[in-house]
Amino acid sequence: MNNPRVSLKFIALMALAALSAGLASGRAALSAQGGGNANDGEEFIFGTVGVTAPQTARLNVVNPATDEPAQARVLKFLDAAGNVIVTKTVTLAPGESAYLDIDGAAIAGSGRVQIRALDPSCPSCRPNPTFGIIQTLELIDTVTGRTDILYAPAQFLRPDGPPTSPEPFGMVGVIGGQTVRLSVTSPPNPVSPPNPVRVSMGFVRSDGQPIILIGDFPGPTKSFTLQPGESVSLDLSADYILADGETRAEIRPVVKPDGPPQRIIPTLELIDDTTRKTALLYAPVTRACGSN
Repeated sequence: MNNPRVSLKFIALMALAALSAGLASGRAALSAQGGGNANDGEEFIFGTVGVTAPQTARLNVVNPATDEPAQARVLKFLDAAGNVIVTKTVTLAPGESAYLDIDGAAIAGSGRVQIRALDPSCPSCRPNPTFGIIQTLELIDTVTGRTDILYAPAQFLRPDGPPTSPEPFGMVGVIGGQTVRLSVTSPPNPVSPPNPVRVSMGFVRSDGQPIILIGDFPGPTKSFTLQPGESVSLDLSADYILADGETRAEIRPVVKPDGPPQRIIPTLELIDDTTRKTALLYAPVTRACGSN
């Protein structure tokens, strides 16, 4: 006569094995989605965001390296079901950026649709790591070219890299009538007061070329010395960098501390020149590969 307890235990073990196999299959399917990018799979850092007909969604990627090999990337926009709407393959030399646009009018009609941007987020977690690509997603008013929303998810760092990236910013677009303000704060430490920190601040164009600043210290960057608790800002007028006939430009802030990068807190603001209101705030966040 069969033991009912043994039978129930056997059934439970079989169910657990089937569940594990199903989860593994699901993970394999998720990793295989899209392929390419010289990785075994793709990590997802962007959630869904809604776009309407008067908007353009732009996925920006930038290679902030200075002496690393060029990287090929496969950029995509997916619908809410995970289906690819549009895709584009780009190659990024050190300092270069690229983007993929999707027109809200083409996919949303007169309503609104949820989409998700996709680019592998953590190649440095793989064997033979490469320098991390920094991604940002902009929702742009198609008529004015103004960035209404900036989505900047946490950027992953090399496992052997610094606790905080010295190059945390991705690309962001500016239009005439706006001022870009890059600010850096050196937070105080009441337990162990640190020494003053010196930082170099500047901006680069979408091709990686530095923007020559004007003012007291003309050049590609300006250096400041911050005491603990102090902040400093560097302004750049969009009208100064827009060429004749241009209405919009993609730029990237550059912050390089002379010392541990975790001792500074950088932020970027887009300020309306007429109202002096902050139209957009970019506060980059970084995390180590494999962290929760």
